[in-house]
Amino acid sequence: QDKPASRPIRRAAPDPEAGPNAPGPRDVVEEVGRAARQPAAAAGPATAMLPEQGRGGGALPAAPGRVTVSAGGGSELLQAPERRQDPGLYAEIIRAAEEIGSSADRRAVLARLLAKSDLSHDNVVAIIAATRTMASDTDKRAVLEHAVRHRSFRANPLTHVFYDALRTFTSSTDQRALLTTLLEARRLDSACLELIFKHLPRLGSVTDQRVVLTHAVRTQRIQGHAREAYLAAARAMDSDTDRRAALAALMDLDDARTPAAPASAQPTGTSRHTREDDGQQVWTSVHHVEGTRNGVPVAVDIVVTDALFTGERWNVRGFRPGGSLLVEERVGGRTRRVQATRDAAGNLVWSYWVDGQPRPFDAAARRWMENVIRESAA
Repeated sequence: QDKPASRPIRRAAPDPEAGPNAPGPRDVVEEVGRAARQPAAAAGPATAMLPEQGRGGGALPAAPGRVTVSAGGGSELLQAPERRQDPGLYAEIIRAAEEIGSSADRRAVLARLLAKSDLSHDNVVAIIAATRTMASDTDKRAVLEHAVRHRSFRANPLTHVFYDALRTFTSSTDQRALLTTLLEARRLDSACLELIFKHLPRLGSVTDQRVVLTHAVRTQRIQGHAREAYLAAARAMDSDTDRRAALAALMDLDDARTPAAPASAQPTGTSRHTREDDGQQVWTSVHHVEGTRNGVPVAVDIVVTDALFTGERWNVRGFRPGGSLLVEERVGGRTRRVQATRDAAGNLVWSYWVDGQPRPFDAAARRWMENVIRESAA
């Protein structure tokens, strides 16, 4: 039998004299509209949050859902419809999630929210802020990696909350993983890069510091104060080997780079390639193109290090150790980006993003990449 529509319920703070078993102010249940209620015994763990289907497999109604946070801080239920919602609802859910004591449960809620494309920039910033008190660096890093890839995340300038969250890490490995993800997903301005490079001494591993620096060389344009901060971070390393690798990466980039051209200019950059004995060629190149297409501003960046190709340059078949390929095109307000590296076994690993969101690197994505290279760097 259908239950009548529920009314908004708010449980007030307990009477101080009511005894130790009285419910606390965090035992909050908010329910709006008509929604099918599951039996209490059927409530699942945090991974059941934001279900895509209701009872009987039907789609959930468009009305807002309910949020429950237990007095112990664990997440019991966070249910909301999958359709687009008022950012205010998401803000309420984020505030409730911040009270969850378990890092794994909080990560499950925040990661599920970040899968929604209609989050506002303020919602994403609030999610980043909610990671600062998570006990697990790995859970914290996983949420932040989702956040920096979200289409609503604004990278320039980076919100101060991101730096606040970064400073709460104790794991050098997780910091390195997060920063390389950020460098892959976003083109940062000089001020952002400067702050990131100044943060690197906080990483306990000199190798992790070097990985972030060399990754920045492959994915970013390092100039002005950012370059000064890069050199300062390299000088601060107590490993001659890692310091040499960081400085060599910057020198190699300078050898390949030419000054940026005006907005309406032809492609700029330099390129070099040599033929191998097996018939493959090695391509190392930096290209920057700016112009217009049907009146719409277009900018293309291609950064390639030790790519092995056959026939034409877009036929990349592999890389020398440490090699990589980055192709990024910005047309109007849309950004598409492909990155290729090789894994420990020497296999090609392709990644593709559209407006910061990961997408499959399928045949259509490959055709787009090949066309960009053909038009800009062939």
